[in-house]
Amino acid sequence: METYVRARIDAALKDEATAVLRDCGLTISAAFRLFLGQVVEEQRLPLEIKRPSARLRAAMQEADEIAAKHGSHFDDIDDMLGSLGHGEGKQEKQQGKGRAKKTG
Repeated sequence: METYVRARIDAALKDEATAVLRDCGLTISAAFRLFLGQVVEEQRLPLEIKRPSARLRAAMQEADEIAAKHGSHFDDIDDMLGSLGHGEGKQEKQQGKGRAKKTG
């Protein structure tokens, strides 16, 4: 049984990818089927990311600055989610109130 997958992508990216794939004898649909087959076979994204882009580096820097400024530290995922308002953190479960532990 076949199904359809739709994706929104930049028109220029689609055009450039179509040209590259055409040179390889592939359509976008065939390349996508190959990609998904590799995801299933390898149980991971079949991509090697060698170097973060400038945008990713800037986002990582911003995250580091936010962490340094606010000094938040969480012992586990429950505490982190509690501080974000997504459920109770471990401390809230133990104390029945409040916020996740913050250090600074």
